[in-house]
Amino acid sequence: MSDLDMIRGIYLSDKTLLIVLVCYTYCEREFDRLIERHLERPKKTENWLFKPKLELLYITGVLPEFLYHNLTVLNKVRNKFTHANGMTLEKINGLDLYKSPHSTKPVNLITDTKSALRDKGSYTEEHAAFNLMSYTFDSIREIK
Repeated sequence: MSDLDMIRGIYLSDKTLLIVLVCYTYCEREFDRLIERHLERPKKTENWLFKPKLELLYITGVLPEFLYHNLTVLNKVRNKFTHANGMTLEKINGLDLYKSPHSTKPVNLITDTKSALRDKGSYTEEHAAFNLMSYTFDSIREIK
C-alpha cells in the first residue's frame, strides 16, 4: 500500500483522525518556527518530538498557559487516536479547552460543540475535531 493509498483510506474512513493529524503536524511546524525565532541554539532541538518542544516553549515563556493547556490536550488526543483502533473523541476524558486567550475558564470540547450545533444541525466528531484545531491554530499563529 502506498502512502497516498493510506492517506486516502484515512480520509475516507476517519476524517476526525485526519483533522487531528493535520492540526498536530501544523502545530509542530509552528513549534519549530518559534524555537528558531526565540532560542539561541535552535539546532539542538531538531530531533525533538512534540511534547519536549511544547515543554520548552512553555517554560521559556514563548507559549501562554492557555495555549500550553490546549496543545497538551491536542497531544493527548493525537496519541489516543494513533495508538488505539476505533478511538473516538467522546471516549477521551479531559477534553476541556480554552477557546481564546481571553477565556477565563475552559469549555468541554464535546459539550461546547454539541451546544453550538444544536440549532444548526447534527453533531459529528469532525465538528469537534475542527473546533479543537481552530481553538489552537489561530492562537499559535498569532505568536511572533
